[in-house]
Amino acid sequence: MNERLHDVSDESEGTCSWIVPDFLRLRQQQRGPFWIKGNPGVGKSTIMKYLFRREVLKSHSSADKVVVAFFCHGRGTDLQRTKSGIYRTILYQILLQDSVLRSQFEVDFQQKCDTQGKYSEQWTWHEHELENYIRLYLQKASVTMPVHVFVDALDECGEESGRALLYFFRDLCEAPLDSETLPSINICVSSRHYPFLDLESQCSASPDKRNSQDIRLLVEQDREFLDALACLRGEEAENLCAAIVSHAGNVFQWAVFVMRWIAKSLRAGERLDVIHKKIENSPKELYDLYHDVISSVQEDDQAQMIRLLEWVQFSERALAVSELRYALAINPDQPCASLADFEESDDFARNNEDMKKKIRRLSCGLIEVRKTTLPSPLSKRYGIANSDVEVAQSVHQSVADWCISDKGLPLLLNQSAKTVIGDAQNRICKACFGYLSAARITQQNSRQMASDFRS
Repeated sequence: MNERLHDVSDESEGTCSWIVPDFLRLRQQQRGPFWIKGNPGVGKSTIMKYLFRREVLKSHSSADKVVVAFFCHGRGTDLQRTKSGIYRTILYQILLQDSVLRSQFEVDFQQKCDTQGKYSEQWTWHEHELENYIRLYLQKASVTMPVHVFVDALDECGEESGRALLYFFRDLCEAPLDSETLPSINICVSSRHYPFLDLESQCSASPDKRNSQDIRLLVEQDREFLDALACLRGEEAENLCAAIVSHAGNVFQWAVFVMRWIAKSLRAGERLDVIHKKIENSPKELYDLYHDVISSVQEDDQAQMIRLLEWVQFSERALAVSELRYALAINPDQPCASLADFEESDDFARNNEDMKKKIRRLSCGLIEVRKTTLPSPLSKRYGIANSDVEVAQSVHQSVADWCISDKGLPLLLNQSAKTVIGDAQNRICKACFGYLSAARITQQNSRQMASDFRS
């Protein structure tokens, strides 16, 4: 439930505080949601996490408020990016914090079970039911205490859901109160500058033009980067940091991405003047930067790089590192007689550690490996129920969006976005059929060998 929240980077010391005065205006006006809007990579999610944790810390010292949050995850499972997932998570958090409402909900739940049968088998919650519960419970809770709701990255829910959620939150904020003395429902949302989410908001903020100081603090405090700078003299390190800040254009993701390859270059002994030239010549637009970086992949690796991006971006779910070992070894147009044929391929990584190195090399840092909880039935399949497994995913939502933009795979492959997506899904489908066929042949051969051995 909190997986995306934990994935979001914590703020560097001294950053994000500029948002607090704007946020406090929400409580004063008490009309409409407080809306944080910004371009990709400017740090909206980190700001939301900062504000949420700020309210949570306050609630620890005083139990007179309800604080709930949902961080949408466009690269995650359905429950991490849908209205149903948002409603379930918010409702769950409300009930955790209010025992009276929890008792009322338990009575309603038992009544439905008594009349409709076992939950998840005979019935399940409808979105409108969850919506009504949230509206009712938030209004009831606000009678005795302030209520704070944080929802990050509405745009990652999709156009229709994002718009519906925004209107729902607006109506919650503007619901008439029974008394002037009642505490309010304070709602804070974030999204990109998307036209389909256009809604009049009296209280909003944008990090787009206010990030320069925070980026400077980030560069000066990043441990991995500072370790790499240890080989430089003080003035050299300061000039390098200043160059990153001046070229970042208020985009955190640009600064983070560039810091990583500079650290790698310094460790490899690259000359400082060459690094400065690379910074100077690096595109300031995030999508252009991604294109330049991925275009530097060696020609022998380009086919594998394209297949890696396709598997990560267009698969129905995040793939485990162990699964990608086979995925990249499969040639969709060349059937194999058994799984052993895949494992003998030059493209097959011999173990997960080798595969992780391969992912870093092929993606140039655009794809990362993270631990995540396997969804059932996968956890049952691997025998690690409720445990963590390493999966590959984009380092940032902007990478997933870049892939299907006119500066991503369509440009690399000289095709339209629709053709790129269709061809990728076709190759993935053929590869899956190829794997299943090879696995069945392998199983049949194993049974035949066992039968021969017994006879």
